[in-house]
Amino acid sequence: MVHRDPRAGRLIREIRVDLGLSPEALSHVIYSAGFGSVSARTIRRIESDGLVPRVSAQFAIAQFCGRSVTSIWPLPATNRKTMA
Repeated sequence: MVHRDPRAGRLIREIRVDLGLSPEALSHVIYSAGFGSVSARTIRRIESDGLVPRVSAQFAIAQFCGRSVTSIWPLPATNRKTMA
């Protein structure tokens, strides 16, 4: 199952646009800064489809943005029923 988070996609797009970068340029800058490898295609899918990328891509993007991973992709709430 593919996880989606449109809010995170909008945030990444906003940061990228504010920096004046294309998805290709952002991919290159993340890699050149030594944060890891995130393809331009993945960046486009994050922004347009709300794709939640693999963990290594989450960390690379978060490091580049100077944020924690969970500030971009919050942990999902769990449904826990209390037993009486």
